[in-house]
Amino acid sequence: MKAKITRTVTPKKRQANQRNSLKSTGPTTNEGKEQSRWNALKHGLLAKEAIIPTGAARESGEGHKEILSSLILEYRPRGVIEHILVERISQAYWRLRRAQRAEIGEIQKSSKGISHADRDRERDFWDSLKERLEDPEQRKKISISDFRFSDVGLKQIVLRLEQGLKEIEGEGRISEGARDQFSIVLNGSSILKDISPDLTKRRQAQGLKNALKTFQQELEHYKAFEKGQAEARMSSNLVPEETSGANLLRYETAIERQMYKAIRELQRLQEIRFQSTKRINSIKRIKTK
Repeated sequence: MKAKITRTVTPKKRQANQRNSLKSTGPTTNEGKEQSRWNALKHGLLAKEAIIPTGAARESGEGHKEILSSLILEYRPRGVIEHILVERISQAYWRLRRAQRAEIGEIQKSSKGISHADRDRERDFWDSLKERLEDPEQRKKISISDFRFSDVGLKQIVLRLEQGLKEIEGEGRISEGARDQFSIVLNGSSILKDISPDLTKRRQAQGLKNALKTFQQELEHYKAFEKGQAEARMSSNLVPEETSGANLLRYETAIERQMYKAIRELQRLQEIRFQSTKRINSIKRIKTK
């Protein structure tokens, strides 16, 4: 273990240190004194109230400092009031940016609602079909019309036809399970006659190919139609809902009013200071003549 070394400061050395400390006076120019005088305020007393420090909506304090520093360089405030006004401007601008993010969030929330509605529609289709399949009487009433007028139903028809074509080309026959599926999704359609087990393998394969081509085209047309509908719904949601949009607009208007009020007041005070300095300099020039 190392021995602790204690340094003793002699009275003479202590007096020398005290004399040297008096020589360290900080900034000596007027500009330097003015700059250092407001260091605490420049680092953002009001900024602490403007920033959301934690949680999902957490904001960057550095981003606000950059805005504040830029405004200080532009307006070069002097005195407490001018610095406070510059801070108010930066605070208002920061809140306007937050309002814009909130608007984007509202639009995204509406867009998610559309995609959720599409998923709900598909789930409802299967829930309804499942109930009808479990009821023997309702099962008999299921026909191709229940599948043909939705993208979900058309996908099922195409899927069943592809499976049947794969079986007949690979195994030479359509399985009973596949035919049972056809009796549901193609019920009431003449396609069932074109793939009858009484026909030759070649004619059944051709019937499946013809049907598959028809329903693939229908599915593509339906997808194009649904895409257009989805884009229309999305376009209608490019602005927030009426209530949230009105609230955001009022919020932004109130903040803008505060920001421009602070800017005008700052410009007014600086103009007064400028004119006062101008008069003082004129008096000084007269006296020196």
